Amino acid sequence: MAKEKLFDGFAALDRAQWEAIIAKELKGAVPASLDVMVPGLDPIPLASMGPQGATASPFARSAKRNGNAWRLSYPIAEADPVLANKEILEVLMLGADSIELRSPTTGERPLLDLVHLPAIDLQMHHLTDEVVDLVLEQMEGYDGDPSEFSISLGAQNADVVHPGTAGLMQDSPKVRLMEMCENKELVATDPIAAAAEVLDRASLHCAATMAVGWSHAHAKQSIQFRFFVGDDLFVEVARIRAVRAIWNEITAKAMNWDPDTTDANSWFQCEVVYPAGEEGHVNAVRATVASLASIWAGCDGLTIPPIPTPEGSKAGKRMAMNIGNLLRDEAFMDRVADPLGGSWVVEKLTAEFIAAIKARRNSGFKERLLEHGAHSVHELKIITGIDSPEPWETDLQPPAERLEEVVHDLLNREEVKIKSYYTRVDLDHVEHMHFGAGAPPYLRGPYGSMYAIRPWTIRQYAGFSTAEASNAFYRR
Repeated sequence: MAKEKLFDGFAALDRAQWEAIIAKELKGAVPASLDVMVPGLDPIPLASMGPQGATASPFARSAKRNGNAWRLSYPIAEADPVLANKEILEVLMLGADSIELRSPTTGERPLLDLVHLPAIDLQMHHLTDEVVDLVLEQMEGYDGDPSEFSISLGAQNADVVHPGTAGLMQDSPKVRLMEMCENKELVATDPIAAAAEVLDRASLHCAATMAVGWSHAHAKQSIQFRFFVGDDLFVEVARIRAVRAIWNEITAKAMNWDPDTTDANSWFQCEVVYPAGEEGHVNAVRATVASLASIWAGCDGLTIPPIPTPEGSKAGKRMAMNIGNLLRDEAFMDRVADPLGGSWVVEKLTAEFIAAIKARRNSGFKERLLEHGAHSVHELKIITGIDSPEPWETDLQPPAERLEEVVHDLLNREEVKIKSYYTRVDLDHVEHMHFGAGAPPYLRGPYGSMYAIRPWTIRQYAGFSTAEASNAFYRR
């Protein structure tokens, strides 16, 4: 049976018509009131179709093609080993598959004796020789594939590491040595400076480890990034994608796009943050939006701390785990890699972030890197990508699409078949590309401004016979 054409009776919507709908909804307000505002960047129009075929960095998309499986992490701050292990078991039963030990005094041996380590991702925040010894002990006694181990050791200084660390990383590509955290306070006021600073520290670490004989692959693998993510959805997605683009460009230059190492050997951990001093169920909404931003940006791990609520920490813990479980196991948010790739607003924001972060990094960093192990300006450029042209203006190309890794015919709750990765080619036979929000057949919503002007409403009829009676009651 031939595929039925569903939208032949509707005229395509051009940009001028769509903007006229938006102007009517604004009721005299200027279109700039819908702009995406980021400190240090020019305003980005949210309500815009954008130029057709807008240029996007090929380095911003993750190398993942078979979906975006991510770990649901929970932070354990309890210092008492007995209480810490009790909480670990609790959150594992609630759905977590990644544990962060944040207290320097938590006893690791009871944990490692209790948990089958290859089954979870384990993140330490205070590296000691005892930690490495215990991990090595478990790995040596494991009969399975050592690549199943996923561990962040949490070292604070790469100059003082356990001699067994190199062996850990050789056999287990998901073992990370150092965690590069964004400055949480700086992210809130100057996200461009925060991204530039964390990239600088990561590059300095690579220079130092390579200077003492580490390969570039092991230097990159040894790093775990940690991003503190708020609820500004598009901005957070673009910011993390921009860091990935710059980091992938650096790796591409140093490793000639080795498909087995590029992008897959640096771990991106995202942590949800809540406004200081606020509690209440609105934080559950914030946590959900920040989690979606992290997932859509391609995180490898997602940390959702207990949600501050009037009901207390126990309820906040369960709510945090439920959000992660719903997004992963009910909404299937681990099945499609980089689902916002190609969106004009996201790609435009990503490109603006890339340019601004590169410009910030160029200021005075060259001399500092040379002091920390880079032997020449040539090596400096290989390690950092600083002073290079835009990546898409070079002769470097991203890895092949590797179509054999794309998973087809995945089902969602609506039993609609989806793929694990999409490109522009997938739009070739899409029928409804030239329709917009606010106009028939309303495929993208009833409002041209995408609900930016009229927030979503939920109407509950509590025994009133008409909408007018309900409105009169709720407007009292």
